[in-house]
Amino acid sequence: MKNIRKIKTISKISEIDIEKNIIEYKTKKGKFGVKNPKIPIKDSQESREIIIHMMCDGCFSSGYAAYYNVGKETKEEFVKELRKVFGNIGYKIHKDSVHFSSAVMWILKEFFDVDFNSKKCRVPQKFFKGNRKKLIGIVRAIIIDEGTIDGSNIRLDSCNQKFLEDIKKICLKLGYSCGKIWQSKGPIFRFNILAKSIAELKKDMEKLPIHRKQILIEMVEKNQKREWEYKLPGEIKKKIIKSLLNNPKRKIELILALNLPKTTIGSHLRWLIKKEIVKYNVKKKH
Repeated sequence: MKNIRKIKTISKISEIDIEKNIIEYKTKKGKFGVKNPKIPIKDSQESREIIIHMMCDGCFSSGYAAYYNVGKETKEEFVKELRKVFGNIGYKIHKDSVHFSSAVMWILKEFFDVDFNSKKCRVPQKFFKGNRKKLIGIVRAIIIDEGTIDGSNIRLDSCNQKFLEDIKKICLKLGYSCGKIWQSKGPIFRFNILAKSIAELKKDMEKLPIHRKQILIEMVEKNQKREWEYKLPGEIKKKIIKSLLNNPKRKIELILALNLPKTTIGSHLRWLIKKEIVKYNVKKKH
């Protein structure tokens, strides 16, 4: 941006004409550039999601930018958003991250006046305004990175209390019911989007690239609509044992197989493990 202003001052060519003739830009130290860039950058749902992703799980320095996530679909969606906002951006997908042009991070930093340090970042003031779709994008991005669907609520976590307070304000602006922010070990700050707002949130939000989280949200919505049957003592434990006898399962697979809340499965599973009725194998990392 500074170089464009210098060219404009020296050549007396309008900024619009300069922007039209930019074929590629990159940082001096950066490995990747952006060819045939989309200029000017616009405030959109995608640009907001990129910023929130990078605040939550990103890494950014003078010549390096990466978004860390192991999910294949999540990384692919992130690249799709980058290209929609910036153009033909250079990138490389790794097992646990997407490495991309750091030039776009400098542009986002200046255009939206943001700090990407996870302990210092705040939701830009501009993000508290805009249409519902833009506001939803902010909440969707943090659910992807920092959301836990637990029982009947969606819990959002952050090491940055002020940032989380900003996210809660966005949720309230969207009309979602939220619990109080509390502090856990770390310290980690947390609050819940409450059960009565899950159906509305699901309706607002595009499907998540993390299939497991999407299924759990759908289960929460479904469970809110149905009347629960009374279970006899030990009935759920028997269902868990029967399911595991058919074939070993992770907890998420049990939740999906038995169509029961995560908290319910978890409490019964812990009891079965404690009594050594069920064995839990932890794979060692090599």
